[in-house]
Amino acid sequence: MVQVRSSAFSKPSVVAATVLATLAAIACAAESVPLRTRAEVGEDLKIANSELKSLIPNEASLRDPATRERLAPQAIPLLQRLAGLYEELNKASTAGRAPANEEQVRLGGFLRRLRTEPLMLALGDQSAIDRVKKEAESADDAEAADFAKVQQLLAAYLTTADEEGQLKVVESLEGVLKRSKESDRVVDSAAANFLRTPGVSEVVTKRVVGVLAAGPGRQSQAAARRWEGLQSQRSYEGKPIQIAGVKPDGTPFSTAEWKGKVVLIDFWATWCGPCKAELPRIKALYKEYHDKGFEILGVSNDYTKDALVNFVNGDPELSWTQIFDADSAGERKWHPETRKYGISGIPVMFLIDRNGVLRSVTARQELETLLPKLLAEPAPVASN
Repeated sequence: MVQVRSSAFSKPSVVAATVLATLAAIACAAESVPLRTRAEVGEDLKIANSELKSLIPNEASLRDPATRERLAPQAIPLLQRLAGLYEELNKASTAGRAPANEEQVRLGGFLRRLRTEPLMLALGDQSAIDRVKKEAESADDAEAADFAKVQQLLAAYLTTADEEGQLKVVESLEGVLKRSKESDRVVDSAAANFLRTPGVSEVVTKRVVGVLAAGPGRQSQAAARRWEGLQSQRSYEGKPIQIAGVKPDGTPFSTAEWKGKVVLIDFWATWCGPCKAELPRIKALYKEYHDKGFEILGVSNDYTKDALVNFVNGDPELSWTQIFDADSAGERKWHPETRKYGISGIPVMFLIDRNGVLRSVTARQELETLLPKLLAEPAPVASN
């Protein structure tokens, strides 16, 4: 070991002070590295979510063990990246603001986990499995433990193929909800996700609705009401429909003008995060299929026309038709067409065939598979 004997470093000196000052400046600079903006993080989130949609277009496919094994090496790192981006977005969103109360911070953390963790568990991410297992077995925080248990049940629900097994998972969910309180919002929010899981029978879905409707939480009860609205919407399937309204420039419009086209109806709003998360997917489909007879109508549920117009004008790729109802917006109500079909949560997507017949009220879940099929169907024969 080399020993420095010079007295210059054996006591405070100008050189030593300079070195210390330089190190302190470097440390301060590292601490003051600016966060990325919401827009920057949001762009990465759009890309990552689009990649995930492409990789897993339908979560029902995860009930096949071979599919899970095939997807896991790509999907798990992507989900881990998404989880990190959601945390970064939260930091960017709260930077410079007064700190939220402890309960809001806690709820936000749980909700961010809910966006990625059930899929991580379903695909066998061992770090997520160990973390959630430890949390579920903890006696220190009953709400966090119940949240973890619901996460485990969601993963089991995603990966169980038979009806009997799914009903057993729902029975376990009922047991967790019976123990929870109305104030357990994180448990409630997690439980509501059971109705967003595709590929289950009507028997199982009705059982889930009954469990959620009887639960103490508002989110679960709202999810049950949305499902009941969906049943009302399904009564229109197989029947001719027309969606009509007024464009932001005041021009009347009706889907009747698009006879012979396959039409996607997107019930959405610019304030709706999940609606905006779907836009990259919709843009890609519009670009691919528009020349083949595919049209999109956005039914805006914004509360001001400026919000819609400014958002659409800011994105040249949002070139499809929008309708907006100023009277409803002025009363803080959703568009009349949205309310007509009993829609209480957005986004919702309808798909209308070339004959003007409503073919699906759940097109959001099956768009990539159903759209090409409808476009391949023959156009109606023009009457003389």
